[in-house]
Amino acid sequence: MRRKSLLTTLGIIINFYVFCLATPDLQRLFYCDKKIIDFKAVERAKRHACNGLSGSYWWSKFPATLSGSEIFRIDDAILFVWPLNLGSNHEFNEGGAATERVVIDSQCNFIGLIKRIDETYQRCIQPVDPNYRPTHLPMFPMEDQPKQYGYKCSNEIIPETDLKRTYDYIYNHWSKLQNSGQEPSGNLQGQTTESSRYEKFWTWPIRIKKRESKSPNYPPDRFRAAISQLDKSLALIYKDEDRWKKCDGIYYLDPEPPRLSEDTKTSVGETIYEGISAFRCGNDKFSATTVNSHIQAGCNRVRSLVNPRGINTYEFPRSPENIQYKSKPVWHWPLRRFETNDRSSSKYPLRTTLKYTDHVGT
Repeated sequence: MRRKSLLTTLGIIINFYVFCLATPDLQRLFYCDKKIIDFKAVERAKRHACNGLSGSYWWSKFPATLSGSEIFRIDDAILFVWPLNLGSNHEFNEGGAATERVVIDSQCNFIGLIKRIDETYQRCIQPVDPNYRPTHLPMFPMEDQPKQYGYKCSNEIIPETDLKRTYDYIYNHWSKLQNSGQEPSGNLQGQTTESSRYEKFWTWPIRIKKRESKSPNYPPDRFRAAISQLDKSLALIYKDEDRWKKCDGIYYLDPEPPRLSEDTKTSVGETIYEGISAFRCGNDKFSATTVNSHIQAGCNRVRSLVNPRGINTYEFPRSPENIQYKSKPVWHWPLRRFETNDRSSSKYPLRTTLKYTDHVGT
């Protein structure tokens, strides 16, 4: 009984450690689709994004705004995106814009990494402990349990979404053969992996392209989607010389949305300014949330400038001469637009008018 209790406690501790890895950080690798991105590249892009948020011209496409309600479950603040390979000088390091985007909030806090796919975004994940094995813990709701992203076979990342149709086909085909008493043949084969218990699988070949487009593809029979003959669980196996090996599962946790108990702050720590409302400027609409986040970004810069040592080396914030509000200077700050709705917006971003202590208007 004592041994079982200790094992249970150890399991909880290990899984608690895994759950602590849900918060995005800049010390672990990111997986974006089939691409592995080093955290140093993300950290560098985050610095460029912070500089860009303060110093980009008002007509610059980036930083662009992002609604984080679906991807990050942040619905009371607007976020800002910046291409992974875009420098502070608005020049791309490698040709055009990368599909990956760093996400920050108005106070330059790192929120996460996303990948643009057409007009939508997909969140990049940071895998939990490689030694993690899926175990349901009653103290954590099912929606908070680690989810499977895919498989890592040697150096290749294969998202689980790429395998769903193959798994469905194997299972249906194998079930029909089993019901008819026939033996598998052709592409449907039986394989045994060199795992701890020499698992037996029904398998089907799949084609995997190498991440480097100029590299030759793998042999057509290098990877096989598999269903365990023992418990019908799904797996992916690959051939290493003359041996079949089981690929490691990749698991991740959805990020916990930030929570603050203060009534005067948003969930990401922004000040909730008084008198903020939505605006329509021509065909463009700006929600109160969007305006509030831009005011926070502008105020951060203004506060640094009113410091005796503050020097404005950026285009914004701008304080026009001889324009004041209640005997105090007025500051201009650009309102950024969403990256994915260019067709429904005007060509250029608009400007908010800010005073360093509170909001004036647009």
